Amino acid sequence: MRVDNPSLREIAKLANVSVGTVSNVLNNPAKVSIDRRKKVQSAISQLGFLPESVKGNTNKNSKLIGLVLPLSGNPFYEEYAQGLEDAVGAAGYRVLIGYSREDESIELQIITSMAEANFRAIVVNPVSSKVNRFETFIDNDIRLAFLSQTDELKNQCTVYMDQVSGGHMGITYLHSLGHKKILWLSGPKKHHQSNERFVGISRAATE
Repeated sequence: MRVDNPSLREIAKLANVSVGTVSNVLNNPAKVSIDRRKKVQSAISQLGFLPESVKGNTNKNSKLIGLVLPLSGNPFYEEYAQGLEDAVGAAGYRVLIGYSREDESIELQIITSMAEANFRAIVVNPVSSKVNRFETFIDNDIRLAFLSQTDELKNQCTVYMDQVSGGHMGITYLHSLGHKKILWLSGPKKHHQSNERFVGISRAATE
């Protein structure tokens, strides 16, 4: 149900909230309850909304690369943030990091702010597997690259691990050592990487 140049009023109508609530989700999501944020985020994705300030605003000469991570203080994320810095630093680029706190509304706000600030490109570790919400950015020539993302979009650049095979390999290895009772500790239900690992774990357990 994508609409050409959808307004805040159209988003509010679809999400059944006020225009002020939509504005807060875009500019200050902490002021809005999680349930309302999800409704607004869903409406934004359905309508294909993108702020006017972002459209056609890509600076081809910028030396800033944005990195959007789910959480801070995570050794895994810190390690690949350093890897990105090493990779682009040699070419004179600098990386600035934003944390989505595993919230799609905050994630959208950070990406929008980076696009408005003319970042050369933005690397995203998406909160969920629903990457169709990024289509409008891509359509407007905002360079996005994804980490740990398997869903494919047109013009999508992504690097990911095969989580299904990883889960399968883990159970197969433990079985080869003679283990039959295995406990799996997962991430939260919304953590799509964990869900993909469980597919591989289930297959290996059945085999």
